[in-house]
Amino acid sequence: MLKARSFRYSAERLPLVPDYRAAVQGRKQLPLATFAPETNIPPYRDNLLSMIGLARAHGVRLVFMTQASSWNSSIDPATADWRWINLSGRGFRFAEASMDSALQRYNAETLKVGAEQNVPVFDLAAVLPKSREYFYDDLHFNVRGASAAAALLARFLAEQIEDRGSRIADRGSPIEDRSQ
Repeated sequence: MLKARSFRYSAERLPLVPDYRAAVQGRKQLPLATFAPETNIPPYRDNLLSMIGLARAHGVRLVFMTQASSWNSSIDPATADWRWINLSGRGFRFAEASMDSALQRYNAETLKVGAEQNVPVFDLAAVLPKSREYFYDDLHFNVRGASAAAALLARFLAEQIEDRGSRIADRGSPIEDRSQ
């Protein structure tokens, strides 16, 4: 939770009816950082492992999903016209490519932990085009994007259920396997 009097709070707080044009213009006026955003993968990995442990302890099947973004789009460069998120919160902005690279490192760790722990991971970032057709800003889906993400995720989940059902049937066990 951001503190009400912090610079980041005042820079990123949006009113109930946000003026995105003003937020976009404000971000564009900030100087570009000469360094990449910091990533801290080990605590992120620990959080993923904690979620897996808690889910398994309670018999809950878990699915992870990577975070899609419109950063660094090669198919729709005009997405940059609607960037308003300033992850620095310190009076400068990061280059789009460096933010995309940082997000890719977190997504890669999600995929890695999923593979190591046998937790399905839906790689939304790999299948959702980086386009204004699906995003209304840096990270948030528009109506079409939300609908597309939901449909893609539903298909992925159906495949997981189908695959799981065939594995249980192959074992000849009517008892549900909750180890995953």
